[in-house]
Amino acid sequence: MNNLKSKDIDFQELFIRISGNKDLAKRMLFSFFSSYKENIKLLNDFLEKDNFVLAKKINHKLLGVLGNLAIKNAFFISLNLGKSLENKKIDIAKKLSKDLELKLKIAKKTFEENKVF
Repeated sequence: MNNLKSKDIDFQELFIRISGNKDLAKRMLFSFFSSYKENIKLLNDFLEKDNFVLAKKINHKLLGVLGNLAIKNAFFISLNLGKSLENKKIDIAKKLSKDLELKLKIAKKTFEENKVF
């Protein structure tokens, strides 16, 4: 990928946030993509138990990381997921959680296949 901007990860924005340190960006993304599945599993477990408080905590954590790493599509899904949790709309939250998981898989693939590092 020669373009620093993709619909999944905005590498240009990420590099601006960390003063162009590509090595740091690579390590941060690698670290996140190595562990995000654990948070998605926790989120889904809490949703299955209708535990909105803990689901909101996990989602808020993900939302912050997604924003900081400029993982755009997943960030906006997480933002909407937070709203559905706030309004206790469990069916919508479960659907958005599945969407989030899918977008993160796609973003991980984008990271693994990119040529900017």
